Amino acid sequence: MLVNRNGEPYNEATADSDKGVPVNLDPTIQNVQFSRASVATVYAQIESDINASIQHFKAAGIEKSIFRPNLATSYLMASRIALFTKQWENTIKYADSVEMVSSAKLCDLKTRTGDKTFICRANPELLFSYGGYTVHSYIKEDIGWRASYTSSSDLAKLYAPGDEETQQGKDLRLDHFYIEITCFNKKVYQCPYKYYERGDYDVYPQVFRLAEAYLNRAEAYAETGNTSQAIENLNALRENRFSSDYKLPSPGTPQDVITLVRNERRMELAFEGFRWFDLRRWGCPRIEHDYTDANNPSSGQRYVLEAGSVSYTLPIPKSELDKNMVIENINRPVSNPQ
Repeated sequence: MLVNRNGEPYNEATADSDKGVPVNLDPTIQNVQFSRASVATVYAQIESDINASIQHFKAAGIEKSIFRPNLATSYLMASRIALFTKQWENTIKYADSVEMVSSAKLCDLKTRTGDKTFICRANPELLFSYGGYTVHSYIKEDIGWRASYTSSSDLAKLYAPGDEETQQGKDLRLDHFYIEITCFNKKVYQCPYKYYERGDYDVYPQVFRLAEAYLNRAEAYAETGNTSQAIENLNALRENRFSSDYKLPSPGTPQDVITLVRNERRMELAFEGFRWFDLRRWGCPRIEHDYTDANNPSSGQRYVLEAGSVSYTLPIPKSELDKNMVIENINRPVSNPQ
């Protein structure tokens, strides 16, 4: 989390010199100030730690509940690390291992019943639940269902609406991931609804889940030119997300498949904390955000993050810099309203 927020984006060619975050392997209290380690050094430590956890879980042979880490979770984390560092074969190998050691299965939205939201204990694809506050904490207001912020229109358009009368070919994630709200007098699927219960929460809001293994594996296959296997993984996921007609059309080029994988990842993992990291590792594309007044939609300000901007790396907080004078911060430009 830290190296993907406060370190420079992973680039195999420059990772040995790019700024990561400090690494301290001594558990004792020391009067020492730590400078930044390189991105390569940080990832080497991450890989060493996750490989050790895999070996320990294998040796223990114990799996408790989804509220305790487990072997499948370690394999999924290893797959994610390999994906972020473009180790495509390892991405696939670890994603396969998740399925081999876990009894989890994809949640079929066609047969899902009850009024629980998607991320709940009844979901059979949850591997591990943890954490505290997350995105859901900033969406619901006490006065009722009004979004403090909503999904972007281009994300909403990715989900297939299906036939209005028969509901055939509909992406059921629209109903299970979002709630319909009225925005500027128009009803839209924009308010994220993955985390809410009709009552108390029955899981923590952050999760590792099986769907990510399919997406990691699909991306690795796509990046290595194995387009048929990439599409096969996407269709296996979509079979559990669509009312019908879930299969993707035959893509035109390998780049088309990569685009399909990235769009599917964006739809499936929306509001689970992946998007910023994904944009960084996909080359830091240009982003525009319009901020408007709900009472005066014609007013507002547009902010632009240019492609490749150094602002894709977040600054180390001033409170930390005040304590540690040797940490070099990233020189970020002033915000750019247009």
